[in-house]
Amino acid sequence: MDAYIELQDASLVLVATTHTRVGYAVARLESCGDATSAFVAAMTDAYGVRLAQVVADELDLGTEEGRPLSSRTVMQALSMAETIRAALQGVSFGESLSQRPDATPSDHENPESR
Repeated sequence: MDAYIELQDASLVLVATTHTRVGYAVARLESCGDATSAFVAAMTDAYGVRLAQVVADELDLGTEEGRPLSSRTVMQALSMAETIRAALQGVSFGESLSQRPDATPSDHENPESR
């Protein structure tokens, strides 16, 4: 039995189905498109161009069209993106504190140097 699923202009073919020991249905899909490029595009939508590009470059995504995309790589990419986002939010928060109107030079001094 063939099944086709349309997902943003990419068709997927159902290759096999099975069930896990606890009863979850699992389907193996084969893409007629480029899953890696679609994933990088989705990361760009979710995290922005620069952050997605940093992750894609670090994990070497997008260099070989049609290369399989493993769930391990997806999880690693999402973890990296979330970590980078959190770090950048921390930097932005720190900068906003240092630029508050009531900040004085003594607020930034090392207490041990007094």
